[in-house]
Amino acid sequence: MAVETQETRHEEVEIKLTLARGSLKKLLECSAVKRRTVKGSTQKLRLVTVYYDTPLRALHEAGLAYRVRRTGKAYECTVKTGKKAAAGLSARGEYTVPTKNAKPVLTGFAEQGLDVDLPTLVGGATLQPLFTVKVERRVRLLQITDRTLVELAVDQGAVLNEKSEDKIDEIELELKRGDVADLLKYVAQLAGVVPLFPESRSKYARGLALCGVVTAPREGKGLPWNPD
Repeated sequence: MAVETQETRHEEVEIKLTLARGSLKKLLECSAVKRRTVKGSTQKLRLVTVYYDTPLRALHEAGLAYRVRRTGKAYECTVKTGKKAAAGLSARGEYTVPTKNAKPVLTGFAEQGLDVDLPTLVGGATLQPLFTVKVERRVRLLQITDRTLVELAVDQGAVLNEKSEDKIDEIELELKRGDVADLLKYVAQLAGVVPLFPESRSKYARGLALCGVVTAPREGKGLPWNPD
C-alpha cells in the first residue's frame, strides 16, 4: 500500500522546537542526524515572507493565514487553515500556488483543494501587508525509518513590522512522508542528545502578537519536550 504524503493530502505536520544556546552544532553533528541525512539534500536558503490580510482581518477571522514567500528568485502564495497543536507538534491544511512576482493572488487555491472561496471572503477588499518574516534556513532531509521521511529546518532571523521585531532561532521537523509516531520517537531520541523545548507559536502567531492583533502566549516555556 502506498504511503500517503503531505503533498497528496495538503496537510502540514511538523514539530517546532527551540534548544539551549550553543547546542545546535552538537545536535547537527550527532549520529542520529548525520547518518540519517539524505545525501545531497542539505541546502541553505534565504526566505522573505510577507503575511497579508484585509483591513478588517477577514482572513484571520475565517481561521486562515495568507502569505507570499520569496525563495531566491521564486515566488509562491500560500493559504494555511486552522492549526491543531500540542507540545510543539502541529497539523494544518496548506495550499500553495506558484506566482511570477510578490503580488498576492486569490485564485488557484480551489484547484488545490481549499474549500474556501477567497474572492468571496475578501469581498473586493485590498490585501494589505501585516508583517514580514526574514530567515536564513538550513535544511536537510532525514530518512528516519524505511517509510518515514522528515525535513529538518534550522531557521534564524526575525519577524518584523514597521515598529519592532521578534528574533527567530528555532528548528522544525516536518513530516514529508510516513508516520507521525516515527517522528515523535525520533524527536525523543534527539532530546536525549540536547535539551529541546516546544515552541507552540507559529511565525504567523508571533507576527500577529507583534502587531497587537492577538496575544500569543508561549505554552510549555521552560519545559523540555516530551512526547507524552
